[in-house]
Amino acid sequence: MKKSTSLNNRGKNNSWLFFLLLFVLISIIPLYGQHTGIEVDKAPINGINIFQPASDGINIDSTGGVGLTIKRIRFSGIEIQNVGEDGVNIFRPFDDGVQINESGRAGIRIEDPSHEGIVLSQTGTTGIIIDSSGDVGVRIQRTKFSGIEIQNAGEDGVNISKPSDDGLQINESGRAGIRIEKPAQEGLIVAQSGNYGIRIDSAGGYGIHVQRTNLDAAYLDGDVTITGDLSITGDLSKGTGTFKIDHPTDPENKYLYHSFVESPDMMNVYNGNATFKENGEAVVTLPDWFETLNREFRYQLTCIGGFAPVYVSREIENNQFAISGGKPGMKVSWQVTGIRHDKFSEQNRVEVEKEKPDHEKGYYLHPEAFSQPVEKSVRYAKKD
Repeated sequence: MKKSTSLNNRGKNNSWLFFLLLFVLISIIPLYGQHTGIEVDKAPINGINIFQPASDGINIDSTGGVGLTIKRIRFSGIEIQNVGEDGVNIFRPFDDGVQINESGRAGIRIEDPSHEGIVLSQTGTTGIIIDSSGDVGVRIQRTKFSGIEIQNAGEDGVNISKPSDDGLQINESGRAGIRIEKPAQEGLIVAQSGNYGIRIDSAGGYGIHVQRTNLDAAYLDGDVTITGDLSITGDLSKGTGTFKIDHPTDPENKYLYHSFVESPDMMNVYNGNATFKENGEAVVTLPDWFETLNREFRYQLTCIGGFAPVYVSREIENNQFAISGGKPGMKVSWQVTGIRHDKFSEQNRVEVEKEKPDHEKGYYLHPEAFSQPVEKSVRYAKKD
């Protein structure tokens, strides 16, 4: 009877240990889930390959640490093709949404999604970080709507640091190549790009469309080259201006520059040559829009090949003016200037002298011209 009692007690002790171990395992497993949702390390080919899922390819919600970690894979970090809805949907991650380090080829490749390629909503810090990718950081092809749409990011929308090739390449976007709305700080930062910081090829609409920024829509610090046409519907302000062409007599080795003609008025300049008739008069006909565009006319006359007391006998009326006092057959060179008075110019007159905004006072557009340090440039002025 004592031996049976001992066996019963040992069984109870074993049961107690079993339930204790089970409790410990149940307690530990969730702790791992609070760190990394999925971790793939040293996969020989693709880390994760998901083909034609009916709904979301991967759905990670509220992980404690990193949602998905992929390290040192041979080919693509994540390759998603022909998804029914979103390729990757990351919602309120605790830390970074997606972090890719040292990818051998494309960090993320998304082809032919029926909706958005990547959707990031309410990320805690940075939406996507791509650091030192071997080739292209993000490549998105043939998207039906937006290639990347980022809304209400806590900090930077997209931060790309030191890619060896293109920071971001977008080909044949159906609508906007990049759309960034209301970021808390910078919309897009590209630092130390090996080749192009941003390259947009054959966008269906606008290559870059910026709306509702607190400061300037674009701030470019350095030289800018535009190989196509530039259209500006507002004002253009500059320190100086020239045309630049290949030198007419030595085009292989030199450039030729000419400065613009400046005026405090919104002035247009017209000129030409006229020949006096038998009555000693020359009539100059101007374009039919001349008086609609210009007012306050000024005249200059110079005889060619001889002297004559020439003068303007009839001022501009019905887009014509007359010059008299010349000899028959003599040429006269004329110049007429007018001040614009079209509807846009009447509403947007040039203010010749203007006070600097309070935050720019004490700073200079060209501090070096006044023997001031570069820190006195207006680009260092802080706007409240």
